[in-house]
Amino acid sequence: MPLILIGSFLFGVLLTWFILKRQYQDLLKNTLSEATQNLANEVTRLTTAEKEYQQKIADLEYSLREREKDIAALKSNRDN
Repeated sequence: MPLILIGSFLFGVLLTWFILKRQYQDLLKNTLSEATQNLANEVTRLTTAEKEYQQKIADLEYSLREREKDIAALKSNRDN
């Protein structure tokens, strides 16, 4: 009789351990999956922002060149 009780107790402990281990592994997989998705979203956001800033820089450089041409033309007209 005590052997059956000990065996049942050990079986319950092992079963609980396996269940908890599996739940922990599932939780870990979900957490890693979520973290990976968050990182992918952040990389996409940063890439998009980089492209937008590159376009803004290109626009500003173009505007600067145009203004330099205007200043040069004004100086040329002033000298004449």
